[in-house]
Amino acid sequence: QLSLEHGNTEESALGYVVHGFTLGTRRGEYRAGNEFGRLGIQLNDRFGDIRLRGKVHELFGCFVKPWRSPLRDCIESQRTAFLAGTEGGDFAYGSYGGFVETWYAVLTCERLEGLDEAYEPVMEFLRSIKNRSFEEAERLILNWASALGGRTNGPTSLVGAGFSEEDFLAGFGQAPFFRVFYDIVKLHL
Repeated sequence: QLSLEHGNTEESALGYVVHGFTLGTRRGEYRAGNEFGRLGIQLNDRFGDIRLRGKVHELFGCFVKPWRSPLRDCIESQRTAFLAGTEGGDFAYGSYGGFVETWYAVLTCERLEGLDEAYEPVMEFLRSIKNRSFEEAERLILNWASALGGRTNGPTSLVGAGFSEEDFLAGFGQAPFFRVFYDIVKLHL
């Protein structure tokens, strides 16, 4: 049983999550990795540390929690990361949290209708901090849901609601991180 009693600081929470990630990815010890990740979440909560909350929750919810929990249950971690990032000033992890939450929502939701409205706060946040790359990636994911619902220019098209595939590919689609999401979405459609 892992303990929070001695020798921990606020930064230890992040260390436990990263250690958990390492146990799973490098040694295949997913159960132990998940336990260390949960320990990191508990420690962050115990310290009430908003400064690292976005990073701790985003890394846990994206890279550790899916090993032992349904993807739908990982949305909460991403929502916490988004809110902590926006409130605590960690705009990078707020952006990651909002984007991954949207990605998971499209993959797990029962109804595609209403996702644009539900995730408008993420879009607004990305616009407000001028994070154009994640704003475009967020629009890509939301237009994927629109395409699945028959609300784009065609069944395999992402064009609509302020998104141009051609512009995305010429710009942010050149970066491998963003291109992979485009390729996955297009393959799925």
